[in-house]
Amino acid sequence: MVQRTDEDRSAEPPDDAMFAPITRETVSSQIRTQLLERITSGELAPGARVPSERDLSDQFQVARTSVREALQGLVSLGVIERRGNRAYVVEHLPEVIVGGDDQRKGFVRQLFETRRLLEVPIFSLAAERADDHDRRHITEMAGQFSADLDLETFRTLDRRFHTTVAAACGNDLLIELYGKAVSYTH
Repeated sequence: MVQRTDEDRSAEPPDDAMFAPITRETVSSQIRTQLLERITSGELAPGARVPSERDLSDQFQVARTSVREALQGLVSLGVIERRGNRAYVVEHLPEVIVGGDDQRKGFVRQLFETRRLLEVPIFSLAAERADDHDRRHITEMAGQFSADLDLETFRTLDRRFHTTVAAACGNDLLIELYGKAVSYTH
């Protein structure tokens, strides 16, 4: 056993120096995160067919085994399901069909009440739980807003921004509920 001298100890950082542990995110984890963002933002809607392993492999420029591992992780989370050799986004919440103007106004009012009730706690959790990567991503997205955006670009960016913040809350059920509510506003 090697004995440390006082000189060796003085070169060590002080006890109050706190560093966050360094993590290495796997390729499959990065793929899973990107796919989950597309699902929670509504770009891959409930019931939608997920691109094939080959297509995803080409788009991500990775081996199919990494894509397969990412898809299996999403199956385990209950976000996608396999039907034969294809993957589909699961349908958790039923669609609401609204007809007539009076019903539409009532629905819009309920929708915004729902968003108000969900956004505050979700965004509070995101503020507590977001890691440095999440915070950078959110800051970058916020920087894309400008006064000269056309309405369609604004809506797309607004939806992505809100779902990105929501994803940082770390609660999959809240993310799903919020994604569903946001999908009705765009």
